[in-house]
Amino acid sequence: MLKIKPFYTVIFLYVFANFLFLILGLYNNNIVNMEFSSFYITTPILLYSFFLQIFSLLFLVFVYFIFNNKNFSQNRIFGRISGIFLLFWQLVFLFFALVFGLGVVGSDNKVNQFLVMISNFLSADILYILMAPSLKSSKIFNINTIVYLISTLARGWMGGVLIAFFVYLCRVGYLKVSIKTILFYIFIFIFILLSSPFLIDLKTIIRTGGDFEFDIKGYSDKLEFAIDYLLGRFQHLGHTALLLENADEYRKLYELNKILPYWLEGIPQNFFYKLLGSKELLTYSNMMAVRDFGAYSSEAWNANTGLSGWLILLREKSIYLFIYWSLLIIPLFYFIYKYANRQFFNVISVFMIIYLYHGWFGAFFNLMFLAFIIIFLNKLKFKTG
Repeated sequence: MLKIKPFYTVIFLYVFANFLFLILGLYNNNIVNMEFSSFYITTPILLYSFFLQIFSLLFLVFVYFIFNNKNFSQNRIFGRISGIFLLFWQLVFLFFALVFGLGVVGSDNKVNQFLVMISNFLSADILYILMAPSLKSSKIFNINTIVYLISTLARGWMGGVLIAFFVYLCRVGYLKVSIKTILFYIFIFIFILLSSPFLIDLKTIIRTGGDFEFDIKGYSDKLEFAIDYLLGRFQHLGHTALLLENADEYRKLYELNKILPYWLEGIPQNFFYKLLGSKELLTYSNMMAVRDFGAYSSEAWNANTGLSGWLILLREKSIYLFIYWSLLIIPLFYFIYKYANRQFFNVISVFMIIYLYHGWFGAFFNLMFLAFIIIFLNKLKFKTG
């Protein structure tokens, strides 16, 4: 039986999705679909974009390999009280979502800014991602996972299933691959794929309101749309290609201080940035959503600029980007090695791919920052206890 570590599982998933997107783009006469829009992108740009993705991925693999062979502790560090606290906080977060619309995608409810600030800094989702793999009790882990899935579904977000799967992999340490498990995963994959049109309908209804109807009319068209949609959630090859085509314009916006620098993405930096009275700036991801996908600046989402997109924007100055993230990730890995466990290392490594590879710098910085605090407080508890 082959055992594949979570880090390699995620890499395979993203590389496969982007490679498939490349092949489909070339097959469809260079027409690619992103964010419900179609774009014509030349073959050289598609190929060069894929090369940039692989190059950026090699950097993340290099950082991972520095600590991968270290003898991390295998002990799960969070006991019953920590697990109950995590469950309580998830239920509180779910209550605020259902009553006040906190964190609900597309909600028109005006949420108290203090609640928004608390939920951003102490997100129940992030606490689940960081703490659940290291819970000692399997029963408490399973209960927390069920609540997490209900919470994400109630907020109109279908990605919770995949995140919960990654969290489980980080907990057990590897993905078992045998003929039996391959057949099982194929069955699950086909089931989810065939169910995806109805899941997307359900997600839309949760976000916009209304009644759910099990409608199979036009199922083949819905399935084609769903496959296109799901592929778009994993790929950012098309986004990288668009950034490459419009590189000069984005560089001009960055030089004119219209785009937030990468080192200011994150709750602590952004707090002090605003405290100094600096003007609000769109992130690179937000700017792409506005410029290329027609979003309003007040409602801009995080487009998948990717680490590769920053290489395009910064060119030779990308060396500073690599140094910046190396100086953040490597000390955190060492801190985890000294005071945490293999599960924590798995989590940060996996989400380093999910967040950095997609270009969601602020989200990854916040994850790292909260990881440091949690490990520190847990170690402090043992010393004072």
